[in-house]
Amino acid sequence: ALQEFHDSHVVEIVSRVNYERNTTDVGAAVDQLVAEAPDVDAVVMAGTSEACAKFIQKTNAQLQHAELAFFNVSFVGNEAFSRALKSTYKNIYVTQCVPDPTDTSLQVVQECADDADALDEFVRSTLRPSFAFLEGYLTGRLITHILGIIGRENPELLLDYGGLREAFLDTLYTQGIVSLGGFRIGPYGDELCAPLSAGCPCNQGIRNIYMTQLQPDKTWRVLTQYTY
Repeated sequence: ALQEFHDSHVVEIVSRVNYERNTTDVGAAVDQLVAEAPDVDAVVMAGTSEACAKFIQKTNAQLQHAELAFFNVSFVGNEAFSRALKSTYKNIYVTQCVPDPTDTSLQVVQECADDADALDEFVRSTLRPSFAFLEGYLTGRLITHILGIIGRENPELLLDYGGLREAFLDTLYTQGIVSLGGFRIGPYGDELCAPLSAGCPCNQGIRNIYMTQLQPDKTWRVLTQYTY
């Protein structure tokens, strides 16, 4: 739980609570938060959709703080999270590592939609644009891109699991930046890491984070993009 930003833009953590992993038993965590930080401004959460949704609902019921905001990482899965929240939607945010999956003005999103349209009709009928789907699509394209390079240079490695794994990692790190439909992905380097051309051993695959907010109709709106 956080209090408002200081002038130095450093947040103060006023309470830290936990719940038992693989459960939705968040009652004790809510009680602790309410006792330790009744005037809390924001709660940053890392947990599953059901547990986080239950935590938000219980916290709102006890604090009744109209401006209290809840921030989650994409581990919750936006669609599952919105379903678990039911009618709750105010001041709920989730960070994403891919852009709006419905914004076809972006080349990579349009390519994702085109590739989905080319699938079998039954499979296509089960798909819905989502952050998770776009993330999986980009992962698949990156893997295909790297395997394509290996296949051209050392095709025999494609049938050698041990050798392929090593070659895959070596190729990935030496590629530096890969552009997939205009979306930059791949190892990065800086003055604290390796040179850009050699990739980055910190495994930073992307440089963007997208802040999304839950809307009354249960959709998610991208508010801003952070680059780091």
